[in-house]
Amino acid sequence: MSLEQDLLRQRTQFTEFSSPPVQLMPLVLPGCRMMYSTCARCHHRGHRKEGNKNGAFCQFEACAGFHYCGQEKLHPEFKVEKREVLL
Repeated sequence: MSLEQDLLRQRTQFTEFSSPPVQLMPLVLPGCRMMYSTCARCHHRGHRKEGNKNGAFCQFEACAGFHYCGQEKLHPEFKVEKREVLL
């Protein structure tokens, strides 16, 4: 890889890691009430992965990464990648 391509790749990664994520809206499962907890599967507030009313489980897709949910504590792999890129 040439130096210019490597520099462009690093700048792209830096921009990706330093851009703020979109704030997620709380999601309520059908037939359940709104909760103040965060789901361990999709990382939306409003319900849990399991143990909701009527034994309902999270029906939504699993979180795709930090830029989807914005919760760095739930994505330790993002913290490692960010630290490597910013050094």
